[in-house]
Amino acid sequence: MWHKSKYTMIKKFAIIMMAAFAVAACGNGASTANDEQATEEVSEDKVITLKKEIMKSHDRTMAEMNTMSKLRKELKDAKSETQDTAVYYNAYTDLKQAHNDMMEWMRSFENPDEMDATDDEKIAYLKEQKEKVYQLEEYTFNSINRAEKVLAKRKK
Repeated sequence: MWHKSKYTMIKKFAIIMMAAFAVAACGNGASTANDEQATEEVSEDKVITLKKEIMKSHDRTMAEMNTMSKLRKELKDAKSETQDTAVYYNAYTDLKQAHNDMMEWMRSFENPDEMDATDDEKIAYLKEQKEKVYQLEEYTFNSINRAEKVLAKRKK
């Protein structure tokens, strides 16, 4: 009799363990689905954050387009007043190049919302574009600073 009840206890224990494993397995499936959803949300947030960072840099640079235009005009006028035309020409050329580079970047920039790509591909693309637009911003501000210094020397 004792042998039969031990068998029943082992059988019940095995059933309880199988049920516990089944519940745990279902729970892991739900957890995996939640993890995937969380990963997608993080990816979407990263795309949004990168887009904002890119647009802020773009906006800072575009805000200087009038300044660049005025400086180019001043450099062009100053060049005709001096023998040392190379300094003015180089500063003028840098400003023009910065302007052209930004226009080219804007033409080639793809809106990630319109891309047929995964979030990871969009993130990789946006990281590359962020680096490019940051370089353009730096080049633009450096060109403006050089032009202002050249023009300031003329006025002394």
